Amino acid sequence: MLSKAELARKAEVTVQTLDRIENGNECRLETKRKIILALGYQLAEASRIFAPDSTQPLQGKIRSLRDSPSDAEAIHSEAPHPVHVLQVDDSESQRVLLQTILSGSPCKLDTAENGEVGFNKFVAGNYDLVFMDMQMPVMDGCTATRKIRAWEKENHQAPTPIIAMTANALASDREKCFKEGCSDYMVKPVPQEKLIQMIDNLAESTANTGQ
Repeated sequence: MLSKAELARKAEVTVQTLDRIENGNECRLETKRKIILALGYQLAEASRIFAPDSTQPLQGKIRSLRDSPSDAEAIHSEAPHPVHVLQVDDSESQRVLLQTILSGSPCKLDTAENGEVGFNKFVAGNYDLVFMDMQMPVMDGCTATRKIRAWEKENHQAPTPIIAMTANALASDREKCFKEGCSDYMVKPVPQEKLIQMIDNLAESTANTGQ
């Protein structure tokens, strides 16, 4: 996986720009495109991530597949329920990537560089969804997930969806993730559309249940 400095060189942006994005600041549309393409992701013309020739988020969900809504649709469209996401990943480039994808969306994304920091943030925060890398220094994703599930049980909290993110595609790895308490399993690189669809579905679900 690329370091932040390597990603900056490949995307032809500054490290300071990547730092700002990782901290949740907005960036230019062209910068977003460069970062996603530099990491090997494909960006379709009708992508949910960006509308063609648009620098602003579209109405509706996180992103719309159409170029733009009509005035009537914009008036009647409901704002998506905000989703609070925690990403636990030791890869700088993966943290920047997810911030880039969700930039300008109704999501609030917090990041942690290892499982220990991630667990502490989870306990202190109120998250709707966790993306958990499985292989990290200090504390790996399996240990962090076990600790989160134990904390939820001790504090009578409903299980938060935890999505395992790993480069390992073996069935045994998948089984291990579920055994440790993960809700789902994705193999890196995860298609950006799949990430957005998952968050879209969660936003609709929480809105419908009144959370």
